[in-house]
Amino acid sequence: KTNKKLFKSTFERQMLFNFEDLAIHYLEQRVLDSAFYYINSAKNKFDLNVHPFFKDEFNLVEAQTIYYAGNYLECKKVLDSMVNNYENLEKADLLFFIAKSEEVLGNIKKRDSLLEEIDSIMVANPFPIDNTPEVYNILLRNAIKKGDKHSQLDYLEKLIYFDSLITLNQKVIKVI
Repeated sequence: KTNKKLFKSTFERQMLFNFEDLAIHYLEQRVLDSAFYYINSAKNKFDLNVHPFFKDEFNLVEAQTIYYAGNYLECKKVLDSMVNNYENLEKADLLFFIAKSEEVLGNIKKRDSLLEEIDSIMVANPFPIDNTPEVYNILLRNAIKKGDKHSQLDYLEKLIYFDSLITLNQKVIKVI
């Protein structure tokens, strides 16, 4: 009986990894109906409460899919309920989608505050999130509008630094 239980648990985890990979793949390709299909299939076929890691992962992928589907208020609601469960770069990634949702909803001050929070996270972590260049482009434009020379230089340096890391990582990945 123990072997069956272990097999079932291992099988379920592997299936959840596969469903998550497929959902992410379709999300990256912006084939949102397929991304939703794999998210919902995982949620319907498996008890995600038994697999808390996957529950959070599928909620995150679902929120990003909701964002790209244009339902910014729902995306913000889902991510707001999750953001305190994360830290460091994972939190920065969630904050980015919340910030972009706030932007579309017309809450520019809230967006800017969230982008500054992402900046404080990025200072403590030398690795970029996918959207780091956009974060620093917006912060740099804001500093230019305010005439804040110190912040302009700071954000420009960070933009160049993180953009170089992303470019380098892309080159390394192409070689591999």
